[in-house]
Amino acid sequence: MMLCMENIIPKTTRNIRKHHKPCWWNKTAEEKKHLLNKCQREFKLKNTPTNLTKLMEAESSFTDAKDEAVDEWSALLCTQLNGSKNLKEKWSNFKKLTKKNENNLVLPFLDSNGNILFEEEDKEKILEDTFFKGNHLNANNFDNDFYTEIMEKYINITLSEEVEEEGYMNEEISRDELEGSIAKLKKTLHQDQTIFLQN
Repeated sequence: MMLCMENIIPKTTRNIRKHHKPCWWNKTAEEKKHLLNKCQREFKLKNTPTNLTKLMEAESSFTDAKDEAVDEWSALLCTQLNGSKNLKEKWSNFKKLTKKNENNLVLPFLDSNGNILFEEEDKEKILEDTFFKGNHLNANNFDNDFYTEIMEKYINITLSEEVEEEGYMNEEISRDELEGSIAKLKKTLHQDQTIFLQN
């Protein structure tokens, strides 16, 4: 009976909650948060007026440090986005400042021996050897169709960037637009994810 129940009833696994810090988090905000947590623990143990004043001071100092960190991050984001030359550079700067790490930027592909490459270092080495060292132009393995296809793609990319530079997308990004986009992002994210975007 127990064996039958074990086979029929699916086993549930508890998801371990991961704690992620927001992108604007810095050292001072972390120190103030530790101090706030310590004051909260002390206030829970002893509900005295001195512990209450310490808790209120820690909360206000953490709020100030958090606001300062958000302002610094927003200013850095605005300067990096406004200093971008084209739309592609704007988005790459935005992704660098809003994401902690970027893994597997290039999809797995086959090398010349038919092996599938998954590691970023291997893919980067193959791409560097192929294009930057000129291995695709060697006479013994030169592929004219591949060369014309790559050159057409390169010309299309450069022409599309020139067209984008003339458009309205390369104007300066104001702080209101940035805050509006973050507010819109908060609405679309799951409730657990919005904790990290709070100001």
